[in-house]
Amino acid sequence: EETPISEDEIPFDIPDSWEWVRLKSLVILIGGTSYKKDDVTNAGVRILRGGNILNNKLYIFDDDVFIPYSFQDSEKNIRKGDIIIVASTGSQQVIGKPAFVMEDKSNCQIGAFLRIVRPLYIEIATYINIFFSSEYYRERIRNKVQGTNIYNIRSEYIENMLIPLPPLAEQKRIVAKIEEAFKAINALS
Repeated sequence: EETPISEDEIPFDIPDSWEWVRLKSLVILIGGTSYKKDDVTNAGVRILRGGNILNNKLYIFDDDVFIPYSFQDSEKNIRKGDIIIVASTGSQQVIGKPAFVMEDKSNCQIGAFLRIVRPLYIEIATYINIFFSSEYYRERIRNKVQGTNIYNIRSEYIENMLIPLPPLAEQKRIVAKIEEAFKAINALS
């Protein structure tokens, strides 16, 4: 059930051709896999945790945790276009930290402190990545989780978050411009 967006929720003006939408109309959230210490094995399903997220990328490490194949759940397998976020942590710096998945990761799931944000349409995945890279998103999340020792992102924090959505052609132009800017920045370093 789509909650209408009220005027006072809108944080800033956007062009007329754009619209404010709630993230839940563009993504689904998938929780991580819970397991016990006794479940850990030498082979099986690889479980990625917060430490696997560095600089908005997902890294595979030799010391990753594995749990038995009985935990395999195809819905929870990490896919191209997914955004993995840290959903529970003691650090306000780390909460909400994203990693953008560039290719399917076979036999990889996430641990219980992470969440998969999966775009409903692969065409919008890159634009959604840009949103999750923004200070706007991080600030919103930090404000939501304040006042506790362990920061937890509840599903509704993400689902009800507003995102300014341009028409698809414009999303593609924005993405191209940002990628161009990053190439220029990388060329300098």
